[in-house]
Amino acid sequence: MGYYRCLSRAIICTNRKWSHSRYYNFGKCHRGNLGVWPLPRKIATLNQSIKNIPPKNLLQGITGYYAHGEKMTFGLVELKAGSIVPLHHHVHEQTTYILEGQLDMVIGGQAFSLTAGMYHAIPSDTPHSAVAITDCKVIDVFSPVREDYKTTDPVKWQTVAESK
Repeated sequence: MGYYRCLSRAIICTNRKWSHSRYYNFGKCHRGNLGVWPLPRKIATLNQSIKNIPPKNLLQGITGYYAHGEKMTFGLVELKAGSIVPLHHHVHEQTTYILEGQLDMVIGGQAFSLTAGMYHAIPSDTPHSAVAITDCKVIDVFSPVREDYKTTDPVKWQTVAESK
């Protein structure tokens, strides 16, 4: 049910996306009025530096720092110039955003050259690869959660050749 009250107009509303909780958040309701409403049941840890997360060495020259939610994984990935991510696929949707550098990718058989400020959304099970032309900093977001990225164990890459 997830009730909240719009304080500026004393309107009581229901919003099914919020769940019952003893924790409350002050802000604006869906009508733009100041209000108070329950937060979701699980409250995430906030204000952490992603560099404080233990690094995951994905491949030679490629290091990732990953934070995990209930339904997604968020990662900062650093690639050294010349690093190669082999052609692979996974069940996760992936969005890659370039913070710094140039990353050349092949996604679904099409070549893309991504530079700072560019992104690409990669659908589930789409074969893709990458080559870091320069040193790169990249944000990768995956959904659902990358369970294999929750540890510092080496990644078992499912390359396209292995899946045939």
